[in-house]
Amino acid sequence: YKAPADKLSVIPGGVDFRRFYNIHRTEARERLKLPEEEFLILYTGRLEWRKGIATLIHAVTLLKQEGIEATALIVGGKIHGPEKNEADVAEYERLKQRAIEEGVESRIVFEGRVDQTQLHVYYSAADIQVIPSYYEPFGLVALEGMACKVPIIASRKGGLRITIRDGETGLLFEPRNAYDLKEKIKMYYQHPDLRAKLAQQAYALVENEYSWNKTTAAIIKLYEQCLE
Repeated sequence: YKAPADKLSVIPGGVDFRRFYNIHRTEARERLKLPEEEFLILYTGRLEWRKGIATLIHAVTLLKQEGIEATALIVGGKIHGPEKNEADVAEYERLKQRAIEEGVESRIVFEGRVDQTQLHVYYSAADIQVIPSYYEPFGLVALEGMACKVPIIASRKGGLRITIRDGETGLLFEPRNAYDLKEKIKMYYQHPDLRAKLAQQAYALVENEYSWNKTTAAIIKLYEQCLE
């Protein structure tokens, strides 16, 4: 846009730790009526083609072919009740058909839109979170998951490459590559110690750099500099 670099300041989004926090996995699953023993992959976000949910579905299929039974819980989209959204329902039907064709319809659960105040329960109940976007400017859901101490796998795209530091605060995979995603999920599945380590390091990062307190302080400082 031909804007001078010295006139620009980048302040990232933040996460509200009063809303997004970890509760014990067992308690979270009890509250959501989810099986304790199931390996649960969580997706949170809108139901849009660019979000890459079809790649996640195919990765679940590939895992099944290798004898690994995993369930993907898709949270998001107005697909139930009187507030149904036409575009959301259309994408839901497309993805549901994809799951049926691949023979994993019982392993892909569409929860629909949930209240923001309950999202931390879903994050806490998950074994891992997957963000399979084909395009993602920043990705606030990554910060939410990190604050709730859930291990994350994200596509190597946009702002996700900044918050998810590969092998340090999570794992990255090539966008649209279900085989690469399957391998990363399998790595987490086989190494719970790795999941715990990266989740803890991710929490430390988000606590130190991406809280709303940090973000608002940076905005205030910028305004003060401008006023001077």
